[in-house]
Amino acid sequence: MAVPRGLELHYVGRVGTGFKDAELAQLTARLRHMTRKLPPTDNEIPTSDAKDAHWVRPALVGRVAYQGFSEHGRYLSPVWKGWLQDKTPSEVASLPGEEAH
Repeated sequence: MAVPRGLELHYVGRVGTGFKDAELAQLTARLRHMTRKLPPTDNEIPTSDAKDAHWVRPALVGRVAYQGFSEHGRYLSPVWKGWLQDKTPSEVASLPGEEAH
């Protein structure tokens, strides 16, 4: 997952819970057509996260609940809550304490 940080996207971690089986199948099919080779982010991705990651174009907006941020700027206890169909990536708020552009 990544969130806006100025004009760039900033990696904030992986989300591994909150998905339903049917939703995972739809998600896989949808993202398969959006593949890219490198992450679209401005910061380094931890090797443990990057080793089995599949990067996609940043064209969709999802909602994630989380408990805050770790010392490394990653989501704490992230849970997937679903897609925001009425938002585009440029309409997403920036990280807490930062201004979106």
